[in-house]
Amino acid sequence: MAKIFIATLPDTSHLGSSLFIGRQLLDAGHQVTWLCVESDRQKLEPYGVETLPILAETVPVDFRERMRAMGPLRRIRARLKMLGGVFRETEQDLHRLIDTHRPDLFILDAIAQWVGFVPLSRGVKVLFLSTTFPSVRLGDLPPLSSILPPPQTEEERMQIDKIWRGLLWRKKLKKGLLTLRHASKLAARCGYPRSQINPNDLWSFDLPAPKMVTCSREMDFPVADHAGYHYVGPCIDPDRDDEPYNDFPADKKPVYCVLSTLDAFIGPRETVRFFQNVIEAFAQMPEFHLLLSTSGFPFEPDGLPDNVRVVKRAPQVSVLKEARLMITHGGLNSIKEALIHAVPMIGYPLAVDQPGNVARLKYHGLGYYGGPITEADPDQICALVHALDQDKETRERVQAMSARFIADQQAQLPLKVVEQYLAADAPIGSAL
Repeated sequence: MAKIFIATLPDTSHLGSSLFIGRQLLDAGHQVTWLCVESDRQKLEPYGVETLPILAETVPVDFRERMRAMGPLRRIRARLKMLGGVFRETEQDLHRLIDTHRPDLFILDAIAQWVGFVPLSRGVKVLFLSTTFPSVRLGDLPPLSSILPPPQTEEERMQIDKIWRGLLWRKKLKKGLLTLRHASKLAARCGYPRSQINPNDLWSFDLPAPKMVTCSREMDFPVADHAGYHYVGPCIDPDRDDEPYNDFPADKKPVYCVLSTLDAFIGPRETVRFFQNVIEAFAQMPEFHLLLSTSGFPFEPDGLPDNVRVVKRAPQVSVLKEARLMITHGGLNSIKEALIHAVPMIGYPLAVDQPGNVARLKYHGLGYYGGPITEADPDQICALVHALDQDKETRERVQAMSARFIADQQAQLPLKVVEQYLAADAPIGSAL
C-alpha cells in the first residue's frame, strides 16, 4: 500500500473534499497523512486523522490574532514578508518530509500548484485536487470568473478571447511581483523546466500533473474535456453537519438563503441592502418561509415578517434536506450540496469562480441567474422565487443531476484515479 501526503487549503470545501478522498484511501489500506499549519490542525483533530505540522515558523499558531491586532499598513507589510517565508519554509519542510518519510504520492491543492515543484523535482508523484472547475484556459471556453456560456458564434469567441487576454494581463500586473515571482524562483531552484509551466491560468499557473476535479463531469460545460482532468464526483464530506434542523413550519414552502463572505466582495452597506431586499421580498410571499443565514455578518434587520428567520450560521446540509429552493452566491460546495439534495437554485454570483459556477447552473437548466447582486430588488427576487417554485422542468433536471451526483459519490472515483496513477509508468508530473 502507498504512503500518501495530503496538503490543501483549510477552507470548508477544500478540507471536506480532502477528507472524503482521504477516507477512501484509508479504507483501501493506504497510509494517509495531512500536512497543515498548527492553527489548522484543530480542524482535523475531530476526524481522528494523522497530521504533520508545516510552516511552524512562518505561520505560528497565533498568526491570525497577530494580524487582526495590526493596523492596515502594518498588516500589508507583514503579509508581504510572510509570503516569502511561506515559499522558503515550504521548500525546506517538503524536502525534510520526503527525506524522513519517503512518500509515494502528494495530493496538493490545485490553487497552489507551486507546492508541487519540490516533490516533482525529487521524483515523487503529485496529484492536484481542484475544488473548482478548470481555471486554466481551455480552447474557447470562457474563464471561470465569467457568467458567459460556451461560444456559439465567431463574435462570441472573439469576446471570450478579449476577456481572457484582459484577465491574464491584470493577473500578471497584480501578482507578477508577488506569488508568481516567488514561484518562479522556487521552480528554478528545483530545476523544474519553464516549458512545463502554463501561465494561462486564471489564478496562478498550471502544471501538467493530473488533477482531480471534485464534481461530476455532467455538471461542467460539455466541451470542457481536457487531458489530465479527472472528474471524481462531488466529494462532499457526509459528516460536515451533525445538527438537525426542524424549524421550517409544516404549512410553508421552505427557502434557504446564504451568501458566504458577501461583505468581502460588495461591502457592508450593499450586504445590508441585499439582505433587506430579500426580507422585503418574502414579506410579500406569505406562502414561503425563509431561513436567511448571514454567515457571521453582523446584520440587524429593520423588523422581520413572521415567515422570515435570520441566523448567523445554519447547519447547511440539514437545512437543504428540507429546503424547496436556495438563494446562493454560487460557491461550488454550496451548489453541490444543494444538487445532491435536489434543491434548485437562484444564483447571485459575486467573484472568483462563482460566476462560472452559476453559468453552468444556468446552462444545464438547474436554476436561475439572478443578475448583478447590487441590482436585485424585492420585486425581482419575488418574480424569480415564484417562477422557480413553479418550474417543473427545472426541478426534474435537478433531480436527474442529483441522481448522477449520488451515483458518483458512491463509485469511489477518487480511489480509482489515485490507484491508477500510482500504478502508471508515465513520467513523473505528466498527465494521466
